[in-house]
Amino acid sequence: MTQDAVGSIRSKVVEIKELVAEIERQLDILEKSQKLEGVSSASPRKPPEEIPAPEALRAEFDQLYLRVNEGDASAITTFVAQKSSKYLDAFCRANSLSADAKKIGKAKVSEEIGRTIAQRRAISKTTLS
Repeated sequence: MTQDAVGSIRSKVVEIKELVAEIERQLDILEKSQKLEGVSSASPRKPPEEIPAPEALRAEFDQLYLRVNEGDASAITTFVAQKSSKYLDAFCRANSLSADAKKIGKAKVSEEIGRTIAQRRAISKTTLS
């Protein structure tokens, strides 16, 4: 190799090193800005949903039963729509409903609550007769 070729290669190596240094500086800037954006734009975590005690969930079922008996036909669907699946799962367990709210949809939970209320109403009528 000639001296010119060696000199040319060395100058290219210097250029490459300068380019690598510039790329690393730009990466550092990007990483810092992403960290800042992550801190400032991150929405605060909402606190975990508090599930009432089973007694309170049973009392809520009793209230729902009364509303349905008073003619509020949309009470069940409204109730289910407003609750999370975690809440509904606890509600079903507390009231011995056979629905697993985590696995089935809200529509099925509504149906199960409606069936249970209908059964309870039928039992109440036969007991009162």
